Amino acid sequence: MSVYFVPYLGTLLLKVKNHSAGESTESFDGAFYEKFRFLVTWCVVNRWKAIGITVLIFVMGIVGMSQVQQQFFPDSSRPEILVDLSFVEGTAIAAN
Repeated sequence: MSVYFVPYLGTLLLKVKNHSAGESTESFDGAFYEKFRFLVTWCVVNRWKAIGITVLIFVMGIVGMSQVQQQFFPDSSRPEILVDLSFVEGTAIAAN
């Protein structure tokens, strides 16, 4: 069944779009990719500025984490001890 059904699904799901004569077939010609291409080009040309901005954002994140209230990360003040017990297989539950 899969020998016939999988290729059939492929022809249904992977249809080729028809493009007009003036329309570009490149899928990376959208506005998002133009802005992204500009950003990557700028980062390559101005690599030291890009590295400096990245380090600055990282330091700002560290400083910002010091401003988070301690209540966000509450202390674990419960006195508890975890003990792993191993008994022989077949031991009664009452033996625990």
